[in-house]
Amino acid sequence: MGFSPAPQDLVNCPAEEYDIYELVQSSPQIEDKEFDLLIVRASSCEPSIPINTKKLKCPTVLLAGTTHQESFPINYLLAYCAAKDFDYVVTPLNRQHLHWFAAAGFNNVAWLPLIHMYTVTHEWVEARENRIAFLGHAGAFHPRRIRLINALRGAGLPLVTKSGTREEGAHLFAHSLISFNCSLNGDFNLRNLEIISAGGFLLTDRLSFASGFDEYLMPGLYCDVYDSETELLEKVEFYLVV
Repeated sequence: MGFSPAPQDLVNCPAEEYDIYELVQSSPQIEDKEFDLLIVRASSCEPSIPINTKKLKCPTVLLAGTTHQESFPINYLLAYCAAKDFDYVVTPLNRQHLHWFAAAGFNNVAWLPLIHMYTVTHEWVEARENRIAFLGHAGAFHPRRIRLINALRGAGLPLVTKSGTREEGAHLFAHSLISFNCSLNGDFNLRNLEIISAGGFLLTDRLSFASGFDEYLMPGLYCDVYDSETELLEKVEFYLVV
């Protein structure tokens, strides 16, 4: 999976809080000043957010991005959503956080995990490298992921860690015996589906029902899961060719 290519005729928005009504009225790129629907993408780590959304006089949707990074991420988006009185709340990411919006009084909430993704496939590879593949971030914001990666390395297991494009990731997953994944704060990250769409063997952490994991994947059929560092090491050693 990967993000869809952005259109070339996008209207540039300020990098901080801005009045969307004034932007629409003053922009020569926007000829039709009346809208059927306004979708605002906002997250806990993006300072560019519009105000005066209701002045456009159309239904409004908050497309909630990241809600598990920076300081008080859920409170930040809840406060913004309440202040602008959005009609709908949708997230492609953290399904387990939608209950906070429902508890705050927002009735129209939905999880749509694939709305901004496209599939990156790979031809089936029969003969694979006897290794564990990992693609992604493993920095200061991912302490658990770092701990598990260090545990795999400490056990002397053949781990390959990389960062790269979706296409490079698909090649890595398809040519590796095991593709390792670890969530951030229990989220159903879309690396799970990227690995499977490339024909990789997914070994990921077990998530709660609230994450939506069970809506898409069944351990033992589409993937395998681990609950702890010990179980991760045991399953890797089980699946690798000794």
